[in-house]
Amino acid sequence: GNQITRKGTPESFEAVKRTLDAIQQGLADNPAMPAATGLKLANQAVYHFNEEAKSSSGASAVVLRDLGGRLEVAHVGNCRAYLFRADKLTLLTEDHSLINDYKRFADGKFDEQALARYRNIITRAVGMTADLEPTITNVIPQPGDLLLLCSDGLHGFVYDDELEHFMKAGEPHPGVICQLLLEATLGSTPADDNIAIMVLRVPGEAP
Repeated sequence: GNQITRKGTPESFEAVKRTLDAIQQGLADNPAMPAATGLKLANQAVYHFNEEAKSSSGASAVVLRDLGGRLEVAHVGNCRAYLFRADKLTLLTEDHSLINDYKRFADGKFDEQALARYRNIITRAVGMTADLEPTITNVIPQPGDLLLLCSDGLHGFVYDDELEHFMKAGEPHPGVICQLLLEATLGSTPADDNIAIMVLRVPGEAP
């Protein structure tokens, strides 16, 4: 896979660092650890840090695990996972965000521009509360599938139809896709926002 990141604020960077450390330690202790368990371990680490440091840092996160014939995606916040198959991009996750909650109950009647100011308000995050329930999505992979994992520093500024275009332009090379997506954000993403992009390819030729 390929990953391109840019730091956000110091507080968000600390939360991200502790999230990654906790997941890596969990995998070292149990290589078969499910994705959701990794996020729960990360939540404990960030929550305890917040209590000790009197901080309110938190992190959105998405984790993908290959469980042998099945891919498990666990997420919290507004990090996303997409599946690109047969030239079509499909969103696998649903944002835990104020905007998404509003849209769910607005019956299609809302002003996209008016809501934009609330795009960074998330309703579930690593470290936000003592207990965390990630949302789980399972995918049966096919040869040639591409998986895109990203933060809102990408999907908040590059719309899904554009993401699909760049996936088509760069396939089957994850590194090329990452570079195309990163270049698409230049000049549009605020300097203090985090950009994280990872593209993974299932081995084999697409049917």
